[in-house]
Amino acid sequence: MTNNKVFKLAYVLKVSSSKYRELMNMLEREIERKTPSGCLFKRAYQSLGNMQVLQYEESWDNLEKLRDHLSSANFRTLVGGFQLLSDFTQVEIFEAKEITELKELL
Repeated sequence: MTNNKVFKLAYVLKVSSSKYRELMNMLEREIERKTPSGCLFKRAYQSLGNMQVLQYEESWDNLEKLRDHLSSANFRTLVGGFQLLSDFTQVEIFEAKEITELKELL
């Protein structure tokens, strides 16, 4: 077990077919943008069961840097784009844990 903590910021988006291309272009630009300090990576996923459902996630090595990101202009622009181009259905912050740690919580 490692002491390195990882935090995930995950968005679940449902997009209409008329806005799909525009949202995908926005996600591509965001993923290609320079990764801020503390952000390990950014990724986008598409549901296999419903092609209109996408997930965008960022992984962070530091909760304080993630919190700083949440108050940044870039974050506000990103969320504004999600709200404009999709049914912005869910946003969650997760802390990655070893399975043994999760079992101990039960």
